[in-house]
Amino acid sequence: MSVTELERPVHQPLAPGWRFGPYRLEDGLLRRDGVPVDLTPKELGVLVVLIEARGGVVTADTLLDRVWRNAPVGTSSLHRCVSTLRARLAEGIPGRAAIETLHRRGYRFALSAQPVRPEAERGIAARAEGLVAQAIEFVGHRTPAHMALGERALRQALELDAGCFAASRMLAHLYASEAMRGYRVPRAAGALAREAAQTTLAQAPDDVEALAVDGWVRVTIEGDAEGLAALDEAQARSPENRMVLFYRGWALAARGRPLAGAASIAEALALQPLAPGIAAALGYMRFCAGDSVRALEGLRRAAEDMPVNHIIFATLGLVAASRGADAEALAAAERACKLSDRIGIDLIVLAGVLAQAGRHEAAAAVLAELEAAGKPAPPTQVAALYVTLGRLDD
Repeated sequence: MSVTELERPVHQPLAPGWRFGPYRLEDGLLRRDGVPVDLTPKELGVLVVLIEARGGVVTADTLLDRVWRNAPVGTSSLHRCVSTLRARLAEGIPGRAAIETLHRRGYRFALSAQPVRPEAERGIAARAEGLVAQAIEFVGHRTPAHMALGERALRQALELDAGCFAASRMLAHLYASEAMRGYRVPRAAGALAREAAQTTLAQAPDDVEALAVDGWVRVTIEGDAEGLAALDEAQARSPENRMVLFYRGWALAARGRPLAGAASIAEALALQPLAPGIAAALGYMRFCAGDSVRALEGLRRAAEDMPVNHIIFATLGLVAASRGADAEALAAAERACKLSDRIGIDLIVLAGVLAQAGRHEAAAAVLAELEAAGKPAPPTQVAALYVTLGRLDD
């Protein structure tokens, strides 16, 4: 980049606006997830100059000339300004410095910033954000039909705005959830989840949730233990991100460390106590770790706190059956089926509970219902049920 380019006046930006991570710099204002960030005019000016350099090094003299103009200030004012600005940006991108200081050379903006087009993009971005909001509503129901509607809305958002990393990040979460619940063949869902996560990281390299999904797929679906390093990095960057803790816990359990996995998921649940998927996962992880007593206690509390979520009752049915509490297990499994309108994952739990209680004919009838409807279900649980019912040829 030429010296002439770096000496443009600060009030003449090279683009109408910029976006990076959760931030958007536009109309003389920096926003994080739509909320204005409190910056002084000088801090904002330094940020504009550094971003416009597009990864190039900007000297202290250039920043003083362009931001302070002819004001008689020294480099100490610049250093304080950069330090404050770096701290402000770290609030939205923890674990990584947005501005690098290069000894005796100057400063460099270390994140990937994408230019924002003015009016036309604002309308497109608003429409894309509206579709993401729709997808959130759909995915909250967690049934295969609603997940499909959520996927379609997110794909439409990306068709409108390929840079809408909120949509690609949510797609990564959606496909990971489908893999966990058996709504889609795990390897296929995992490939889609990694693709969406990597698309997000290309737009927002510091997105810890996309990094966590990528690591989770590598560990739990692809069998690559090195994926734990990505999950560890995500947690180091954002130690209190519940989704990072959730994926890391699941991956630890997959690598034969269910106690550590349960501890990580317990941290996630403490951050959001009314998250049904996390509550159910914690119960299942404790069950896998051999602590079925605590698993059952936690799931019972979750069922009281969130009495309309099918996944909690399905998991409660599974754990109660393992403890020989057949009546409780059956009631919980039937409740899960009623809440979800008998989706595959709940039907397979109901069939398993019936088989565990020795009611093989009733279990076979539920399995026949599942097969006739072609409803997706976790393949490992389906296989286990076939074995229990003596259908080894299936």
